[in-house]
Parts: sequence; structure tokens; C-alpha cells
Amino acid sequence: MKFVVTGCAGFIGSTLVDRLLSDGHVVIGVDNFSTGKRRFIESASKNAGFSLVNTDVTDMRSLTEAFKGGEFVFHLAANADVRFGTHHPHLDLEQNTIATFNVLEAMRANGIRRIAFSSTGSVYGEAKSIPTPEDAAFPVQTSLYGASKLAGEGLIAQSRGRVPLRSWRYLNVIMSLRVSVVLFETSGAVMNSITVEYSATGSTADMPSTGTITFMPRNAAPLAV
Repeated sequence: MKFVVTGCAGFIGSTLVDRLLSDGHVVIGVDNFSTGKRRFIESASKNAGFSLVNTDVTDMRSLTEAFKGGEFVFHLAANADVRFGTHHPHLDLEQNTIATFNVLEAMRANGIRRIAFSSTGSVYGEAKSIPTPEDAAFPVQTSLYGASKLAGEGLIAQSRGRVPLRSWRYLNVIMSLRVSVVLFETSGAVMNSITVEYSATGSTADMPSTGTITFMPRNAAPLAV
């Protein structure tokens, strides 16, 4: 089967691409590399079954061209910056909601009838029921990101007569971490502080693929060794 994967150079997208290729499928990858990394698709790029289209899902014309020959779309491309959504509110609208509309239109133009959509658990806002069941009532939305993803689900749902929907409302997809404990001294007392050394196959705008994060009490100083 020939799959289209938007957001193919992201952590999840690149992993999906590798899996599809390993299963013998053909993949058209779409990414603008605003957050995706070329190194994530290095292996896929060496596979004859993979082709990359460097474009933005907000570009209707190039998106329609990219989808030619596709049979199934995995729509993962999005602005996933939840915390700073209120600083740039247009991004969630343009890159999540309108982009999903563009994907549906590109599918319609190319006769593609199946889509799997990367939604989010953020659509439940501050849920009253924990763990939250899939059919939980939606409270007032607490993020523009969650609202934009829910709008994307709605756009796909209204096309259900011609576009079967598979949607995942997952939360954070975590990466492997190595944790080491170091000691810090505060006011004469020894206190624990955690330094997280991480090495991961994925990254975000504010967390590169390797580095160190230290959590320590206020006014603490490292204990001399």
C-alpha cells in the first residue's frame, strides 16, 4: 500500500515511516522541517520505497500534488506547542485546524478515502474523571492546541461518509532517559537533587535530542566532591 505521512520527520512520524517501510509499504513523507529533523529520516531516505516532499501543509497546491498516488494518509503534522499557544494563537488555527482541512481537500482531489489522525488527550481539558475514558464529556477547553485538534476531529467527522476516521488522542510520547542522582547542600543540610542525563531519538524545540536537566531546591549549591 502507498501511505502519505505528514510530519514525517518528527519523532512519531519518522518512527511510523520506518515501520511502514519495514513492512514493505511505499511512503510519501511530507514535512516542512519547522520542528522535524532530517536526521530522523536518514534511514528512510536510503529506502527506494520512500519519497520526501518538503512542503507545508498550509500550502494547498503543493499538498495536493504531494498526495498523488496515495491510498491512506497518516496526518501527524501540527503545531504542538501547547504552553505558548496564547502567544501565537494563529499558529494553532493555521497549522492544526486549517491544515487538517487542507489535508482533507488534498485527499478528495486525489480520491484518497482513508485517514488516521493524530489528535491529543488535551481535547479533554481539565477532565473530572481520571483516568479519562474516551467517551468522557468535554469540559471547557483549556488550550488553543486542544481546541484546534478537536476542530480537526470535527472536520474529519463531517467527512465520515466518504472518509473513514481513525483518531488517536494520546498524551505525551516519552523518550528513553538515563537518570543519575547528585547531592546538593543547602543551609548545612544535605539534600537530594536529580540530574537527568537524557539521550533520545526525538527532540522538541525546547529540548534537543541530548543534554542534561537538573532539578534542585532553591538557593542550593552543588556539594563539593
